[in-house]
Amino acid sequence: MTPTLTPTGTPTATPTVTPTTTPTTTTPTSTPTATSTGSCKVTFTTVNSWGTGFHGGVTIANNSSAAVSPWELKWTFTKGETLTQAWNATATQSGPLATAKNLSWNSTIAANGSLSFGYLANVSGTPGVPTGVTLNGKSCTVG
Repeated sequence: MTPTLTPTGTPTATPTVTPTTTPTTTTPTSTPTATSTGSCKVTFTTVNSWGTGFHGGVTIANNSSAAVSPWELKWTFTKGETLTQAWNATATQSGPLATAKNLSWNSTIAANGSLSFGYLANVSGTPGVPTGVTLNGKSCTVG
């Protein structure tokens, strides 16, 4: 004898789960990069001096058709000058190499525009003319 199976109850369907993907949106982030400086001219002035120090002024002229933002100016002191204070820029020094960077409110030098900052420095005698002047890594004329 062969057993016979008799179904009981009502058959039910088993749902099949189909995975769905939700598209994700990625918002691109950008890191500010220095734009080309084109041509620049940097003027260093001695506003006032006294035997052991001086008040220096710096004007950066951006002679290109593109704005420069952010900016970083580097130069080399030639007579042992040492920075002690700066305004309208953050200034640091390592050996004879000085670096000035923009502040939050003056981070752009407009196309065909200029900006200025000042500093105090120690020196024995008369300040020298800085050399190796660069704006965002590109050489500038000094005048």
